Amino acid sequence: MKVVIIGGGAIGMLVAAYLNQANIKPVIYTRRKEQAQALNEKGLEFTKNGITTTYKVEAVPFSEGLLDDEDIIFITVKQYDVDPILDYLHRNKIKSSVIFLQNGMSHIVNLSNLQSESIYLGIVEHGVLRQSDRSMVHTGEGRIKIAKYRGSFGKVVTLSDALNSIGFPIIIEENWYEILTRKLVVNAVINPLTALYGVRNGSLLENHFYFINMRSVFLEVVQALALTEIDSLWDEVISICRNTGKNFSSMYKDIENGRQTEINSILGYLLEEGEKRRVPMPMLKFLYNSIKGMETKGKEEGNG
Repeated sequence: MKVVIIGGGAIGMLVAAYLNQANIKPVIYTRRKEQAQALNEKGLEFTKNGITTTYKVEAVPFSEGLLDDEDIIFITVKQYDVDPILDYLHRNKIKSSVIFLQNGMSHIVNLSNLQSESIYLGIVEHGVLRQSDRSMVHTGEGRIKIAKYRGSFGKVVTLSDALNSIGFPIIIEENWYEILTRKLVVNAVINPLTALYGVRNGSLLENHFYFINMRSVFLEVVQALALTEIDSLWDEVISICRNTGKNFSSMYKDIENGRQTEINSILGYLLEEGEKRRVPMPMLKFLYNSIKGMETKGKEEGNG
């Protein structure tokens, strides 16, 4: 089975490491030639529970293009980098099965243009930290959940069986909208608040005043999406926040490192959905503008 990973970030390297453990050798497509060179020359360095393993991998700059003989393509780039990849897949009439692993849902509207035989949408529940162009740390075990957007499950079942057999769970779900929406709710509540306050996830539960704001944000999110089963959703947010209590959210890390965040695909998407339903969203608007302002400040300081 030929598997390709587009994206050399934390999630892309995590998936590549476990594919190697399952004796499936993926090709990693990177945005920068320098990263591809580092991975090819020195290998992928994977650390878990204080033990580091180096895997020999093949990496190629995405600018060189795909071969179009891939069985499965994982797309693991951040949400704001998805559109150029969608455009490439569409223009080149790529028919390989594609698995999207992004936070947010703004890319969904463009999937119908793809000629891929099968398309899957998924979420990642693992904790993972990128340390360099070729190294990452698996900080917390979780699962990857995927569901069919269109097509069949044939090759994905074979892949998931291989990864499940080595303890890297791939859960196949029925409803892609449900799993993406539940992850969106979690990300919308935890990520912007931790980035704004500059705290670990667990602080939202430990600080009484943060917790009040956390609940207020949650209520606006579920109203914007017109969701029911509010109690179970809230329990899930609390559980994930507690289980990842020692971690910093990806949005916190993006702000800390002066990178663009996924605020547009998370809160931007929610604001659009809420406006369609004429839902008041003062907390979401405040958080959106705050994170956008912090992004701008980071860019200004980086250019200073």
